[in-house]
Amino acid sequence: MRFRAPAIVLAALLVQSAWSISNCPAGNYLTNTGGCAACHTSTISTNANSPYCTGCPAGQTNNDDHTQCVDCPDGSRSTAVGSLCRECPAGQESTSDHKSCQKCSPGKFNPTLGAMCQECPAGQFNNVSGAKSCCDCCAGWYTSSKGSTSCTQCSQLEYNPPTRYGPVGSNSSGNCQVSKGTLPDYTTTCNMVASNSCPSTTPGGPRGSLITRKRRDMQCPNGFDACSRYSGRGGFDCVDTQSDPESCGGCVGLDGKGTGTDCTAIKGVSVTRCVKRSCVIDSCRKGWVKSLGGASCVLVSHTTASSELGGSHAQDTDAKKRRSPAKRAIRTNIY
Repeated sequence: MRFRAPAIVLAALLVQSAWSISNCPAGNYLTNTGGCAACHTSTISTNANSPYCTGCPAGQTNNDDHTQCVDCPDGSRSTAVGSLCRECPAGQESTSDHKSCQKCSPGKFNPTLGAMCQECPAGQFNNVSGAKSCCDCCAGWYTSSKGSTSCTQCSQLEYNPPTRYGPVGSNSSGNCQVSKGTLPDYTTTCNMVASNSCPSTTPGGPRGSLITRKRRDMQCPNGFDACSRYSGRGGFDCVDTQSDPESCGGCVGLDGKGTGTDCTAIKGVSVTRCVKRSCVIDSCRKGWVKSLGGASCVLVSHTTASSELGGSHAQDTDAKKRRSPAKRAIRTNIY
């Protein structure tokens, strides 16, 4: 004998089912059991009583009510249909279509997760891709523009007074003042160093003073050598021969004589440093490669053997030929 539900029960079920179907708005979907559920993240439904939700395309996610797709927030990306928007790492930002991340371009930086790159402020710079920070302009250098990839050096008759404007991070050429006999502390180079780190913004030599030759050795601090000046006025400069690439390991005379080496005069070199009184070649010019020992640059057409033999000779010879009075930036004026 079959059981038959009372007509009133069947009517109630039909009314409940009809109510559920007619009340599943856009942004939701009908479940297999006849219920109504909200669309998941990065999916939408545009019609009421939709049987399913549709995934948003790459670079987009759902709006608040899951009825349309919108771009991922700046600083984030999604790479596939229906995928979540994920934050870009520090040093990167989202592309314009929000489908991927890209490194910050030189002159920009991003220190945080899920943010966009911003320009370096005036007085700071960087010259690498993917930077998480900017570098202060060194003492004696400045930049007045945002997004700078380098700083401009004050002329030899000017400087950034540390007592008035501060020795680093100068944002105007007006910070350069004419020298009046005594020079302040300053550096002779202001470039980003290896591993994308900032250069030392501390002085490259002590504050200059008018002293006699007999007192010059006492005035130079440890690690600095009293080197003859090339300006024709006589006198000496206190030079950091442990890190100065133009006088690495000791003084370099105008005729090339001396105990030091001019790393910048190595034949074929592009980027070089002086580390603990020794030249370190970071890269060579186009058409040149570092030798096996890394102490010189050689033409790519040369054999390894001949380049190794000729590297040191080329370095010494070229250092003699390429020295000029204008080559050296003054470290400390000592008369």
